[in-house]
Amino acid sequence: MRATQLALALISCSVAALAACSVTSSPSPTPPGPTSPGPAATSPVAPSPTTAPTTAPTTPPKVDPEDKGTDCTKLATTTDFWAQTARTLITEQPSAMCNFQGNVVLVVNLASYCGYTYQYAPLQSLYEKHKAAGFYVLGFPSKSFNQEMETGAEVSAFCTKEYNITFPMFAIADVVGPARQPVYKWIASQPGFGADVAWNFEKFLVSRKGKVVARYLTDVAPDSAEIGAAIVAELAKPK
Repeated sequence: MRATQLALALISCSVAALAACSVTSSPSPTPPGPTSPGPAATSPVAPSPTTAPTTAPTTPPKVDPEDKGTDCTKLATTTDFWAQTARTLITEQPSAMCNFQGNVVLVVNLASYCGYTYQYAPLQSLYEKHKAAGFYVLGFPSKSFNQEMETGAEVSAFCTKEYNITFPMFAIADVVGPARQPVYKWIASQPGFGADVAWNFEKFLVSRKGKVVARYLTDVAPDSAEIGAAIVAELAKPK
C-alpha cells in the first residue's frame, strides 16, 4: 500500500514539473537598430528580419538598362543629375546615373529595420506601373539613421525575398553629413533642396532633364495621389 502511494506521489510531482515547463517561453528576439522609430508611421509595419539573410538572391536588384559603368558621364553636363556616380549594391563597382539619362527617376534612401520599410512594396509597384513610360525608382540603402544591415548582399537578399524588388539599388552609404555619397551631395547643392534628409524613405523626383523637381518627406506614401500625379506630369514632358 505504501509503495502504491509513493508511486502516485512521484507521478503527481512529474506532472506538476511538466506543467511548469509548458508555460515557460523564451523572449522574442528583436532586430538591431536604435529604439527611436523616427516619424510616426501611419501604415502597417513590414516584416523586419530578426536575423539578417546571409546569402544573396539568384536575381538581385541590378542597374537596368545595361550598366555602362561611368563611361556615359561624358554625355552629361557637370551640373545635372546624370553626371553623378554611385557604387553598385553587391559588387560596389562605380556606376553612373547617366545610365538612366532621359528618364524620370525617384531617388529614395532605404533601410531594412525602419518603421517605414513597408514602403518597399508601393515603391516596387510604382516602378512596375511606369517603367515602360521611362520611369525608374533608384534605391540608396543607408546607415545614416542606424537602421540598415551590414552588407549589400544582406540588403539584396532581404528586399528581394520580402518584396520582390527589381528596381535598381546602390551600395550602402551615407545620405547626410560630410561623408554623404555624391548623389546626395549633389541633391543638397540644388536650389531649394539644401535641407538635410531627415529620415529614411525620403523621396526626390528628378526630371528627364536631370533636375530635382520635387521632394517628398518620409510619411508621403509612394502610392499617394500627389506622387503619382507628379510622375505622370514629368513623363509627359519631352526628353
